[in-house]
Amino acid sequence: MDNSKQYRALVLDRAQHTEIQMMTPRTLSEGEVRIKLGAAGICGTDLHYYAAYANSGFEIQSPLTLGHEASGTVSELGPNVVGFEIGDKVAINPVVACGHCLPCRRGQANLCENKRFPGSATTIPHIHGFFREYFEYPASACIKVDPKTSLEELAFVEPLSCSMHAIERAGNLLGRKVLVSGAGPIGVLAAACAKAAGAASVTCTDLSDDTLAIAAQMGADECINVANHPEQLQRYFEGNGQFDVVVEASGALPALDNALSAVRRGGTIVLLSNLPAGKVEIRANMIMLKELNFLGTMQFGLEFEKALSLILNRQVDVRPMLSAQFDLADAQQAFELAKDRQRSMKVQLVSNK
Repeated sequence: MDNSKQYRALVLDRAQHTEIQMMTPRTLSEGEVRIKLGAAGICGTDLHYYAAYANSGFEIQSPLTLGHEASGTVSELGPNVVGFEIGDKVAINPVVACGHCLPCRRGQANLCENKRFPGSATTIPHIHGFFREYFEYPASACIKVDPKTSLEELAFVEPLSCSMHAIERAGNLLGRKVLVSGAGPIGVLAAACAKAAGAASVTCTDLSDDTLAIAAQMGADECINVANHPEQLQRYFEGNGQFDVVVEASGALPALDNALSAVRRGGTIVLLSNLPAGKVEIRANMIMLKELNFLGTMQFGLEFEKALSLILNRQVDVRPMLSAQFDLADAQQAFELAKDRQRSMKVQLVSNK
């Protein structure tokens, strides 16, 4: 790409304000490729940054291009890049680990002490994310796919990886009863992963019939609107709980309290959601009395390639989740739709120019 030819990038420069800025491509470093944006999903994290210029206690320090769920096409090869050709479609892993710290040496790249994550306030200095027409990226973090692969489906690999990591943290689900609290994108994908992992039944709860309808399309056996019918969930509290595994994907503290009641003795609760920062009140004694496994999750590790395989083989069909696509220039509309859970599940940004 001619370094004198600029490209469009969507930049968040303060809360609830984005603008298109022209960026100049830099010279590719060794082992890098330049990628033309295929599609990039708007994540819940992006919505938090958009609303408050911060997320989970991390404040954006300087204007930033968001976006970490993306697919694209290789447009240029840097020095010593092998295994790729111009025009290759790629899935893009946003977790760039150092490979040397203690977590990395233990096989936990998602917990890397020197991790570089684009479009996030957690990486200082910030690295621009994928809401731009072109970006430079390590070839080692890209996976080439069949040319016939849909770029919009390919952009679901990252969120599916997060959900799969939570499901794998829960252990063997074969024949187990699973509850997923929250039918947003991450929760719906967790339900799909649980079914793919052999769960006997998957129940999803949410406050919206619209999102629950998509959860049903994605494989949920039972969907409960806890705003309209709380008693349908409360019946599972009987007998010290009836679910082997509860995945908390709503980010709502009442749902976490319900999880403690709904999980059976010796069961597992997995925190997939981004709960509010700071201290929270929970019935911690229930963890002891029920001898629960209470697990956290952070992004993903080896699940990225597994998630890609699930999508390529249509073992998880993400197509029902895509609500709309918008050009980068129409980001305001895209963000407004993405935060309206009555009207959307997953909104993507693309470059139509």
